[in-house]
Amino acid sequence: MKYATDSISGIPLRFSCVELQKCCCKSLAVYNKLYLDQPRVRTNGDIVMTQTPLSLSVTIGQSASISCQSSQSLLYSDGKTYLNWFLQRPGQSPQRLIYQVSKLNPGVPDRFSGSGSGTDFTLKISRVEAEDLGVYYCMQGSYPPPTVIQTLTKISLLEAAQLLMRLLTEKKSAVHL
Repeated sequence: MKYATDSISGIPLRFSCVELQKCCCKSLAVYNKLYLDQPRVRTNGDIVMTQTPLSLSVTIGQSASISCQSSQSLLYSDGKTYLNWFLQRPGQSPQRLIYQVSKLNPGVPDRFSGSGSGTDFTLKISRVEAEDLGVYYCMQGSYPPPTVIQTLTKISLLEAAQLLMRLLTEKKSAVHL
């Protein structure tokens, strides 16, 4: 590993990972690996990704669905579609949930599923849990540069505060009995 005092030939020190937060270096490494794993061909322009809804409030146990649309087909000449879904939990680095439209990353719960083809894709969460709270985004890797939508979907728990208040009230009631 190079340190801030070390010079890397041709690379200004301001781009050194040492000067970035650890999470950023980790994210950059993940990004580079994902990018290098994807096919490389030239296109006439960047693919534009559009994601809906912009925010989604759900209750624990409910299902949730997020849509992602690309400006052109992501079907690559090898017959694969390089569409990824990521979740960034508060204060954490992005985590890839799904790759190639529907394949779950190791360790990702099976309540997450991906579907779609061509230009239209969907991420579904069958039973939302508290740990699913965060920002979700899709990324295409079929054509360089890899593009991510500018508007991300934030999932929040609609009744988190109400649930907490109810639990506290029930606990208080039980103590008074």
